[in-house]
Amino acid sequence: MIIPSGVLDILNDFMLCDIFLQKIHKKLISFTICFFIQLVGFLLVVLQFSGNFKDLVYFAIVLSFIISPIIAILNFRLVTGNFSIKVFNHQFS
Repeated sequence: MIIPSGVLDILNDFMLCDIFLQKIHKKLISFTICFFIQLVGFLLVVLQFSGNFKDLVYFAIVLSFIISPIIAILNFRLVTGNFSIKVFNHQFS
């Protein structure tokens, strides 16, 4: 039995669509997990500091001073690495 090429193209498109939907489903599951982790963290911080705004501000200040050098290092590596466009990739000596 000879199958017309148009039917094969449609079948191939369905297989590619199925693979694409499986990848989207995996990303959706990981997004949902990350979302709920952030939600639980947010609720823990808000409930912990709901009575005292001064402690919340102090916690935010300390956390920002701890995280900012890490963000700066990651930003520097991103700008000077092979991830950027060649025109804007400046090599520091």
